[in-house]
This record gives sequence, structure tokens and C-alpha cells, in this order.
Amino acid sequence: MVIRCFCESSLVNNLYVRAELLTLSHERFRTTPSSYPGCLLPGDVFNSAFLRIAESSSDVSSTPAIDLSSLESLNPLHGRISVINATRLFHLFNEDKQLHLARALAGLLSAQPGSVICGDQIGALKKGFTGNNLLGSQLFAHTPETWASMWNGNVFEKGSVKVETDLLDRSVHGKQLFLLRWSVTRL
Repeated sequence: MVIRCFCESSLVNNLYVRAELLTLSHERFRTTPSSYPGCLLPGDVFNSAFLRIAESSSDVSSTPAIDLSSLESLNPLHGRISVINATRLFHLFNEDKQLHLARALAGLLSAQPGSVICGDQIGALKKGFTGNNLLGSQLFAHTPETWASMWNGNVFEKGSVKVETDLLDRSVHGKQLFLLRWSVTRL
């Protein structure tokens, strides 16, 4: 099972996650709910009723499938997700909230080796708040080293995951921008 995280925020070009987006994607890509049974589930990832921090779970492969269209929170998916894409999400929050979000997403990840959380976000040469971005707001950015140490030791037990990072130097609209591409894979 794959999950894609979106952030409902006015910071993200006023793009809101709505059920209509799934209907439009079916029209655009000529799919149907039976050929592509996706669902959108808006919620607050910092509200434990929607997504609580859970211990990394054991194998749940023998548990019955969940009807995704009936979900009201992500909590029933703990330990069931094999791929989580959290692109352009973490840098919107301060360091404490980033750690909370990482721990919450980690609880959703399957215990199977190869299960992965990945994404990209604003990065930096020195960890901290940066105003050097296209939005002009203060964003909290990690270095490749601080990002890797957060996941490998603070979120997951040290040595139980492989963290890969790349810091890309980009120029966008005349501004220097560091993009941190990353993946966290269960071993």
C-alpha cells in the first residue's frame, strides 16, 4: 500500500486536498474507482485522533484488508504502508513538529525490509530556520547529516534503517535554493 502526504496550508499555493481532485484525476488519466482505488483523506497529522505516534509494528500481512474509502483517520493503517511519499512537507514545520511527524509516519510503515518513506524538501548547509526560499517565509531546514541522524536513532532504532540524502543546489527565479532529497528504507 502506498500513501502520499499532502499539506493543507495556505503556504502551498492555496492547494487544498479535496475529494474533487480524485474525481478529476480519474477523468484526466482515464481511470475508474475500480481500476485505481485511490482515496483522499484530509486531516491534521498533529491530531492524534487522525494520526497518533505508534510503535513500529510487527508484520500485519495476515490481517484483513481495509476498505480505504471508509477511513476517517490514518490510525487503522499503522504498520500497513510499504511506501510513504512525504514531498515538500517537513520544512513547513519547526524542528519539534518535524520529529513528531517523522515518528507518526514511521508508525504507519510496514515492518517488511524495503518499506520506504521518501520525499524532498528545503535543505540547508547548516540546520536551522532559513528565509532563503521562494515563499519568503521562515522554514526549518536540515542538512543531510542532521536529517539522517533524526531518522536513524531518533525515529527508528539505530541501524534498523538506511537513510540516503542528496543536497541539490538550485537557482530558482534568481534565488539560491537547497533541495534535500531523501529516503528512509527499512533493513
